[in-house]
Amino acid sequence: MKKIFSVAAVAILCQTVGVTSSLAGAIDNLHNYSAEYIRTLNRNAATDSADIVAYNPAGVMAMDDGSYVNLSLQYLDKDYENILTGLPNGQDGTLTQDEPSIIPGFFALHKKEKWAAFAAVTVPAGGGKVDFEEGSATLQLLNLSIFGGLPLTAQQSEGEEVYVGVTLGGAYQLNDDLSVSAGLRHIKADRSAKASFTNAGGADVAVDYESEADGWGGIFGVNYKASDKLNLAARYETRTKLDFEHTVTADTALGAPPTPTLLQVIGVTDGMEERRDLPAILGLGLSHQCTPALKVDVNLTYYFNEDANWAGAEDDVNDGYEFGIALEYAVNDRLRVSGGYMYTETGIDVEHTVAESPKLDVNTFGGGFAYALKDNLELNVGLGVSLYDDDSYQPAPTTIPGLTVGYEKEVIFYSTGLQYSF
Repeated sequence: MKKIFSVAAVAILCQTVGVTSSLAGAIDNLHNYSAEYIRTLNRNAATDSADIVAYNPAGVMAMDDGSYVNLSLQYLDKDYENILTGLPNGQDGTLTQDEPSIIPGFFALHKKEKWAAFAAVTVPAGGGKVDFEEGSATLQLLNLSIFGGLPLTAQQSEGEEVYVGVTLGGAYQLNDDLSVSAGLRHIKADRSAKASFTNAGGADVAVDYESEADGWGGIFGVNYKASDKLNLAARYETRTKLDFEHTVTADTALGAPPTPTLLQVIGVTDGMEERRDLPAILGLGLSHQCTPALKVDVNLTYYFNEDANWAGAEDDVNDGYEFGIALEYAVNDRLRVSGGYMYTETGIDVEHTVAESPKLDVNTFGGGFAYALKDNLELNVGLGVSLYDDDSYQPAPTTIPGLTVGYEKEVIFYSTGLQYSF
């Protein structure tokens, strides 16, 4: 019983938004930054737009000389379900959330001859809010572990998590075929969670906290033009050290002093710090111009989850990866259409994920178009869907046979972006 309590309490503390595993990313990381990404899902070897300062920064040397400003906006329709069976209080059923997320991305580039400078503002993790208005599996497990599973008369759980990354960097053309890049990224991370429930025995439980952290990381790239038709690229993002400082505004006493409060049971107190690094990433890409009109991109992105410091939680995960392929066809000089596929293996087992933001393996499909409104103004539009693998587990140890927690997710996404060059 004590272990059930601890796992559930940690889930409330670590409650996050779920965009991390939507579209792109392993457990914490994400990189669905731009409309160009949404319509292809594969940008690791791209050389055609300013958003590549975040995907293939060394590849900017393949673009025409000049200055570029690129802005994207994404809308994510997130449907998450917690499915509970075998509860002793008879409250089996499905608890849901459908709070959407809106994610912006900004990119700027100036290239001249052998040099380039660039900047980006992105959301490398988090990305919005979840709101389980009628409660979540976390609260049912807490109620079971503390009060034996008396029926809940009211419950609610919500969380928000946003990481803002600001990147500055440069690239250099070593020779006709090879270019390199280096950049520095600062991340400001803000997280918050609020949860409460009341049961038939009159017990009121509530927690409310915020936490924030900031850190620095490096981003390095190399781009190699193997031939007129084949481009190869690699990008490495270092681990970003993040020490989150908690500010607790509401907690629940579990008995008379010196009995600890709910959050104190797992060592969370006002003003304490907790380590949760953003893992390192290796992105590899291949882009092949099959015909003058048809281009194929293949990507592999690897997430070094095990090397991050998560205050011990990294021992319960494996590294994650993504593999994808995209096709783009130039209909004419102004219009290009595209479609892409991506498979994501997150690297975490279902029993270690968070009910409010389950990290499930996923198949993602995207498509869209790019249209040149003017010679120096391009519109990108993309849409798609992430279809997650349903998963479930039996909390252990437990004396309740048949108690099962299941997760289902689906995310539909839309994006539009404009790029202006001068």
